[in-house]
Amino acid sequence: MPAATTQVLLTRLIDYTGLFSPAHLDMQEAVAEYAQHHRGEQGWILGRFVVPVTRLGDFQSAALAHLPQGRARRQWLLSVLVDDKFKIARERIDAFNRAYSGRAAIDSVEVVPSDAEEIARAARSFEGLKLYYELGFDKDPGPLMAAIKTLGGRAKLRAGGETPRAIPTPAEMLRFLGAAQRCAIPLKTSALDHAMRGEYPLSSRAGSPKTTMYGFLGFFLAASWLFHEKFDQAAALALLEERSSESLSFSDQQVCWQQHRMSREDLIEARRSFVISCGTNSIEEPIRELQDLDLL
Repeated sequence: MPAATTQVLLTRLIDYTGLFSPAHLDMQEAVAEYAQHHRGEQGWILGRFVVPVTRLGDFQSAALAHLPQGRARRQWLLSVLVDDKFKIARERIDAFNRAYSGRAAIDSVEVVPSDAEEIARAARSFEGLKLYYELGFDKDPGPLMAAIKTLGGRAKLRAGGETPRAIPTPAEMLRFLGAAQRCAIPLKTSALDHAMRGEYPLSSRAGSPKTTMYGFLGFFLAASWLFHEKFDQAAALALLEERSSESLSFSDQQVCWQQHRMSREDLIEARRSFVISCGTNSIEEPIRELQDLDLL
């Protein structure tokens, strides 16, 4: 049985993004993998299935036989990516939620706003849903985050891609986290596919070059310490760059890294109010890595 702090950190951590780069699974494959793990022993780690709103029809066809039945089964949650056609997207979301009530629900929307005006338009269009705004990391996100805060929205950071430049530097990642913390905005990430920082292939293609990628353990813990204002910049950067799992320890009462301690209660609050989930292209690979680290 995982330690209590491990359970807090990992519960509904993974939003599954198998449809997207670099995995590019077809809908049938992605739905089947999500279904298998959702009903499996480690299903408690899974959060939402991420799908473009334009592919909801494909999702419904692929998922119909897999969706849970009966009140005892945990319904599937979905997060949908939308383009600038907000009215059409909202109509599709509402129709889906009516049709699959109790079995699946879209409760989260992700958009890429161009400016504060589009942030406000999205907020009006998707009222009542969790709304994540994907912001770039190549410039200060603070001004747009301030606009998001006034409307009760959330932020999203894309932490990887198929080229090294698609991965933010530690300083860029820390700037993003700091801006979200100052604005008290919940956030999620995408492209955090591995438990610990290290060298990994940029894609699943044979011969794909390797580059340094972040680990979701270091990211979520660094964000949690920052949320509680118990980290300075140097400590946060060091944890984002941490490669050794031996520096981390989890117990029922607290999680430790070097001389730093965080209580289970503080971790609960950080996960609930600040650092929500991360998108990963695979479910099996992160679970296997966590098992290799004796965290599962």
